[in-house]
Amino acid sequence: MNDQARVLRGLMDRRGEIDSPARDHSARRVNAVVVTGGKGGVGKSVIALNLAIALAQQGQAVGLLDAVPGFGNIGVLCGLSGYWNFHHVLSGSRTVRQICLDGPGGVIVIPGGSTLLEQAASTTHRDVELQLAELEQTLDFLVIDAGTWGTPGVTTMVAAADHVLLITTPEPTAVAATYAVIKHVTGSLAESAAELQVIVNRAESPEQAHETSFRLRKTSRVFLNSQPAAGVWMPEDDIVRHSVNQRVPFVIGAPEAAASQAVADLSRRVEQVAFRSVRSESFFGIFFRTATSAVA
Repeated sequence: MNDQARVLRGLMDRRGEIDSPARDHSARRVNAVVVTGGKGGVGKSVIALNLAIALAQQGQAVGLLDAVPGFGNIGVLCGLSGYWNFHHVLSGSRTVRQICLDGPGGVIVIPGGSTLLEQAASTTHRDVELQLAELEQTLDFLVIDAGTWGTPGVTTMVAAADHVLLITTPEPTAVAATYAVIKHVTGSLAESAAELQVIVNRAESPEQAHETSFRLRKTSRVFLNSQPAAGVWMPEDDIVRHSVNQRVPFVIGAPEAAASQAVADLSRRVEQVAFRSVRSESFFGIFFRTATSAVA
């Protein structure tokens, strides 16, 4: 077990021991980064995993919530295997702390988040909300692999986030799907402090990445009177495919690669956004409140 994972688990244990009904769970302790996209296969999970590790490498305490429906991708990408997930937490057979996995680079991986998204509106999980508040207080950043836009709970996660990373590629169908997401998410972000940033992944050149980003931002500005922030771009890099096959995140296995340098730049941008965050309510506090009010 790595040192950071041990420290985080120790903090969670101690908080659980001293917690009481009078404890205030409303104070925001984590900066939440939601990673999503308009279509599958654009690299959302790979970017979420490597971003979480890059933030941890900069000394941040980082959790990575795997909220992709079904089996999820994070465990596969880094060789983790865990049976317990949020289904068992919601049923009462395990606690949040017990399902957390020690991921690469000091990241705490929280599996099975899609179950949490699907049942967030339930009023019977107050204890789970308190457990997540305790976890939140041990973290500086929570990176959420939310999967493709439109899956249950993603809009609720976006409403509670500090930073939304919308992943696309230069492929025309991906760009079209990305614009559709921008159109839907603009309203959700209008009442929040979150920053929307488009990440152009698998670009063959800076020029291709710039052209893709420029077209998306211009179209959004003209037709939506709003536009996502200018973001970093991720180059087409064979090391990414190799890292997936080897189940070793590329920021660890090949820190000097172009893809690793791009993720490092992204992590610094995410940190800068975090410094500007003015929210006071906890991420999971906003998440559960928004989910409940949506069905009220």
